[in-house]
Amino acid sequence: MCDPCEVAPGETSTVTARASDPDGDTLSYRWATPTGTLSPSNQMTSTWTAPDADGPVPVTVTVDDGRGGTASDTTTIRVVSPPAPPAREYSFEDVHFDFDRYTLRPGAVRILDEAIAAMNEDDSLSLTLEGHTCNIGTSEYNQALGERRANSVRDYMTSRGISANRLQPVTFGEERPMHDNAREETRRLNRRAALVVRLQ
Repeated sequence: MCDPCEVAPGETSTVTARASDPDGDTLSYRWATPTGTLSPSNQMTSTWTAPDADGPVPVTVTVDDGRGGTASDTTTIRVVSPPAPPAREYSFEDVHFDFDRYTLRPGAVRILDEAIAAMNEDDSLSLTLEGHTCNIGTSEYNQALGERRANSVRDYMTSRGISANRLQPVTFGEERPMHDNAREETRRLNRRAALVVRLQ
């Protein structure tokens, strides 16, 4: 029998032979397994250490009474890796800009520093930096302004040690407003850079 009969890679299970001899002969035990390790391998109870690979593993004990009488029994232990921890979810605030400007506001530094801290902790985290504008000005001008805003965010983050190959600046200009451009109080919210998470 095994206890437990399901373990993670590298964990152990105690295997025990249940045997008796009607003549009272002293019994010897021999444990065997195709993978993993057994210690000791010649006692009634042994400790089996699981291999790195998942799957069912047979563990067999052979009992010998020393007079030619033998019996064998096999128990199967399942090796099951624990589930991977859930992926972290990231979400960062938009960085907003003044009208026709691409310099960072003081409040933007806090947002970007939070993103930088997350990227320093998680090497799989990369960002697409989307530059956006309101609808004042020509489409061509706003495309260029959106690009400058995205690049401004990238430049700040690289100056704080984030590799440029983890940051992808893109511009959408005025093409993707998040808010109503008809009123200034909502139009100003479209002057922004969005930090879009990419997990590699």
